[in-house]
Amino acid sequence: MDIKKIQKQLADFANERDWDQFHNPKNLAMALSVEASELVEIFQWLTPKQSEEIMVFGDGEHVKEEMADIMIYLMRMADKLDIDLESAVNDKIVKNSEKYPVDLSKGNAKKSTSFNSETKKPLEEKGSEAESSKANKKKLRRHDVRNAVVKFCKAYGRRLDIGNILEYSKHEQDERGQDYWIGYKLVDHKGEECGEISAGYIYGGTGAYAEIWVNEQIIETDSSKVDYYSHHDKEKNEQPKELKTLLIRLAERAASQIIKK
Repeated sequence: MDIKKIQKQLADFANERDWDQFHNPKNLAMALSVEASELVEIFQWLTPKQSEEIMVFGDGEHVKEEMADIMIYLMRMADKLDIDLESAVNDKIVKNSEKYPVDLSKGNAKKSTSFNSETKKPLEEKGSEAESSKANKKKLRRHDVRNAVVKFCKAYGRRLDIGNILEYSKHEQDERGQDYWIGYKLVDHKGEECGEISAGYIYGGTGAYAEIWVNEQIIETDSSKVDYYSHHDKEKNEQPKELKTLLIRLAERAASQIIKK
């Protein structure tokens, strides 16, 4: 790939349409984020197997177009910031090799901060990380999640209301790519289901994901890095605090953004 040649083509394309005035790094970064989200949306409810076969049995052309859009904005932004992408990528590969040595990283997806390169043991929590851990251990009140969802419904307006409690759990992966999730159904003024606010563990225990959607439109999403297998109390059948906290954060942020508008 001749990056410089493509960047010139993109610059010419923008100049011919007098779009260069809009292509500042901030706008390009935002556009890049939007295109990345559109790529994510294609895979959102697919199983891992479906995602692997999408180029053969799915909407492969759509995937290619979204990836091309991402690359276009990335190259355009690098051009504006005078960044040599090829050198930047090569430098990053070297750094990652040092950051994730084979003997410590092989076969696992742990972050480099989770192990000590000398002792090969987990690092102890320090400073804000320890404080964050303590904060997560605070007991949530019974109605905290419901109150946050109600707050969002009131902010959203259009006679949106909270519906039935949503809870689903099984050992095998569901259609969302999650094996445990909680939340609430959302209903319209007729009492008919029109949306959902939910949070669940990503299949495989690599993190948690939450979203709000109304009338087939995604309103807000959020995610966090938590370990399903070490946090979920299966014996007591309790809803994990991490998912409750994620739901509250999602609902309150969505409500705040709607109010600001």
